Amino acid sequence: MTSLPDPTQQRQQNRDFWEQRGRSGQGHSVTMMAEHQRFLDYIHRSEVRFLEHRLASFRKPRILDLGCGSGRLALALAPQSSEVIGIELAESLVAQARAAVEAERLGNVRIEQGSVEACLNEGKFDVVILSGVLNHVDDETVTNALREAAGALVPKGMLYIRNNCSNSDIFFRPMGMNQPPCTFRRGEDYRTAVAATPGLEIIEERYLFAPLCIPNLVYYYLLPQPLRDHALVGRALDAWFRYEERTSERRLRRFGRLYPSLVRAIRKPTSFRVVVAVRNPP
Repeated sequence: MTSLPDPTQQRQQNRDFWEQRGRSGQGHSVTMMAEHQRFLDYIHRSEVRFLEHRLASFRKPRILDLGCGSGRLALALAPQSSEVIGIELAESLVAQARAAVEAERLGNVRIEQGSVEACLNEGKFDVVILSGVLNHVDDETVTNALREAAGALVPKGMLYIRNNCSNSDIFFRPMGMNQPPCTFRRGEDYRTAVAATPGLEIIEERYLFAPLCIPNLVYYYLLPQPLRDHALVGRALDAWFRYEERTSERRLRRFGRLYPSLVRAIRKPTSFRVVVAVRNPP
């Protein structure tokens, strides 16, 4: 993978950003992924639906959520799991996630502070999740995190990775007022990194949802700023996103092979990509 500029500084900036994000009370509610909540909710529901479908092959799996943030996925997957342990670097987000667990009275969810590349001694897991985490770390940390994730899985356990990936060349976005330092690697870069991790075998690589999310493109590129918060526009967008959700899998099956060409044609910079791997028996 292409080396990032100044990895040590990037790690500190990343830690500082997420600590401040947690102290602000926002957690992961507003990130670089989108400016408006509808698209963020759409991403979350798409991800939970994807994971729930694949968790159905396990009987009450034990889950490790690395870089769990404020507990978004840990809380959502708790009803389908025997135990969920979330690991998060930022102390303020750990506190926020623990408060959410307590408020939901989830006895099978525990949040600990730690790094994605230095898993705590928590035993083995059926599922390990790295969702939206590897965008924010340097190449060495990607390699270490994947190695730790593989080591934490039981034989035939599942590793789930989701990142916002570049549709062309790798590019780095430095830290800004409302964004952490972020590396947009290509989907094939993550596929290569997973394939190079001992013990892991890739079983699926795809878009999380159809990357031409039309209501989001309309919102950003066609809708004038004064109209974005209008009630009628909001209701229309809600209905449109519901339609997108109902048809997303169908469109992926039908047009999946065309999407790389389409996103390049409209110069769409990034799309959400998923890699799923299993731990081979020793």
